[in-house]
This record gives sequence, C-alpha cells and structure tokens, in this order.
Amino acid sequence: MLRKQFRFTVEYLVNVEEKTDEEIADNAKNYYDSETLNSGEHLKEYDRMKRLLTALLEDEEALLHFTKLRFQGLTEAYADDLLKKEFPFEDESKEEKKILSPVIKRLSTKDQEVFAEAEKNGVFSESINLVFSAFRLGLLGFSVEEAQDPIENVEMLPDSWY
Repeated sequence: MLRKQFRFTVEYLVNVEEKTDEEIADNAKNYYDSETLNSGEHLKEYDRMKRLLTALLEDEEALLHFTKLRFQGLTEAYADDLLKKEFPFEDESKEEKKILSPVIKRLSTKDQEVFAEAEKNGVFSESINLVFSAFRLGLLGFSVEEAQDPIENVEMLPDSWY
C-alpha cells in the first residue's frame, strides 16, 4: 500500500491590546449616529469596555478561555484569507486539472481519454473523487501559551470588532 504523509504547521499569534482613542473614534463612527457622537455618550460605553478588558487581562484563566473563543471566531472569519495568502490558487477546479495534467499524460491512452471526456463533460472533479478521498486531515495537537518575549513585525489581520 502506498502512503505519504505531510505535516503542515500553522502558527498563529493572537495579540490582546487596548485600542487607542483614535481607533475607538474610528470604530464609533460605524455604530453611532452623529448626535450620540457629538454628545460623547458612547465614550461611557467604551470606558466600560476598557475596564472589562483590563479585568480580563488580569484573570489568567478567563483570558485563556476567551482567547480560545476569539481564536475560533477569528480563524473562521479569516481562514480563507489566510489560506489564500499561503496557497494562492484562483480556481480549485482549474488548479486540479493543471496539476494532474502531466500525471494523467503518464497513464494509458484509455485512461487519458476517460479523463479528457470527463473534463469535456464538466465532471472532472467527480472523475477523481477517489483521489480526493485519499487525502485525510488529522489534528496532531493544539496548544496555547503566552509569548514570553515580544514577537515583532507580524502582519496582523484587520481588526475585528465583533
């Protein structure tokens, strides 16, 4: 039985940091009308949220659990962006054909004809479903730890206020 294994290591960094007054002001424009912004009422809410963040940062257990929760939400929201950056495939179906074309050319003439006919009929992906099912994903492990030394120059994803 033929078998190959590939280990993909994905490493994330989650920064937890207060927002600046400028960032808060920019965010407030998305949530409040001009009357509320001019009155400054929204600032009380943001001050309350800042106090909550400070208290959360002081509670190691709650911080770890909340970080895991946010990690799940952020990875769901940005998974496509993250993967497309690392694997810039435009159209999966076209990429399949492009990658497998030289491999198919090494098969028998009959096999080549069957795959060519499947492509012509728009069912190429269906004609290789056994190949797809041969690729299975397993989780090797997951860990979360606080970075002991600051990690600089990391391109962070856009802010998520939800």
